[in-house]
This record gives sequence, structure tokens and C-alpha cells, in this order.
Amino acid sequence: MSRPKAGYSVDGEPVPGTTTISGMLNKPALVAWAGKLCAEAAWRAGKAGEPLPRWNDVLYGTRDDAASAGTLCHDLAHAYVLGVELPAVPDTDVGRAGWTAFENFVHWIDASALTIEAHERPLVSTQFRYGGTPDALAHMSGKTYLVDYKTSSGVYAEMLLQMSAYRQLLHECEQMDVAGVHLVRFSRESGDFAHHYFGPDVLDLGWTIFAALLGVYAPLKQLEKRVR
Repeated sequence: MSRPKAGYSVDGEPVPGTTTISGMLNKPALVAWAGKLCAEAAWRAGKAGEPLPRWNDVLYGTRDDAASAGTLCHDLAHAYVLGVELPAVPDTDVGRAGWTAFENFVHWIDASALTIEAHERPLVSTQFRYGGTPDALAHMSGKTYLVDYKTSSGVYAEMLLQMSAYRQLLHECEQMDVAGVHLVRFSRESGDFAHHYFGPDVLDLGWTIFAALLGVYAPLKQLEKRVR
């Protein structure tokens, strides 16, 4: 689930979400991916004698397709964990990729000793003034873990910053101790499945960085207003 439509707020004042803060990190891999995508689209158009496509059509069209597959898989996984009827799956490339990712997700749950429950309740830190909505929780041997679903080609540092921020929210808002995070990743192209586990040491490091970015966020916004 994404952030609430009204956003997060503390005492009536809007505060940023976890993805806004973690997104402050530079993303060289994303820039390289965008350049490669545009170059390939231009080469195909030139070879076919067609007009060059607009760069925003190339980038945002692909991003929207990937987001649709990710949203579908997320909705399927959420419904499965809740034990409710699964949403309809369209007979399209996006639909088939989303369903394949979901089947891999179910296989992982069945093979693990984890008991997974949906969370997806918006949480807000009054101490650090940010909000976030964790996907799910897992329980095993008396311990609680975060579960987060990602549709991506790899695991990136900002994902762990987000998870560390969720851990702080759960501790502050629900007095919950999180032992680690199970990051469930689906390939945006094929629906291939990968499971990654990260312990408290990684989340501690992630929180150090996330807290530093939080300290920069408000002054940066003030500076941006001054130079407009």
C-alpha cells in the first residue's frame, strides 16, 4: 500500500513519507537505465525509419508498465495474506508477469516457517516527524520481522533505509521489536522471485543514514523556497 491519499501529518502539519526521505539518495543506476532505454528506443526507431520517440514517452511508459505489474503482484500478495478473494488478473504481459511473481511468493511462504500477516496501517513518528506504511509482518519462534514486497531488478541501499524507518515506526507507534527484515523481490520483467534477509545490524546502519537525511530534508525545503 502506498502512502495515504491525504499524506502523513503530525499535529496538522504535513510530514514526509519514508520513500520521500530515502529517495534523497543519488541513483546513478537509475540514470544509466534511463539513458540505455532511450538509446535503444532511438536505435529501433531509426532502423525502422520511424520518428524518434519522445524521451518521456519511453521512460514513463515503461515505468508505468512496471508499476502496474508491481501493483498487481502487491495486491495479489496482500489479498492472499488476508485470506480474501484474489483480484482479477488481466490476460496481458503485465498480468502474466504479476501472476508469476505472486506464484513465487506463495511458494516461498509455503516453504518457510514464517507466519505472515498484513500490516499496511499508516504510522507516523511524532518524535522524528515522518510517516510510513509497512507491507506486512512475519512471526517465527517468538520473534517479529518486517516483510516488504519490491518489484525491481536488484536490491538497493534506499530499500534498507526505508526498512529501518519502518522498524523505528513500529517501535515508537506499536511498541514492537523487529528482529530483521525479509525483503521479497520480484523481477519487473519476468516475475522471477528472490528472497533477501537482513538482520538488525543492517537496519541499525540504515537508520543512521535515514536519520541524517531527515535532518537535511526540512532545511533543504526551506532553501528551495528561497531560490525559487
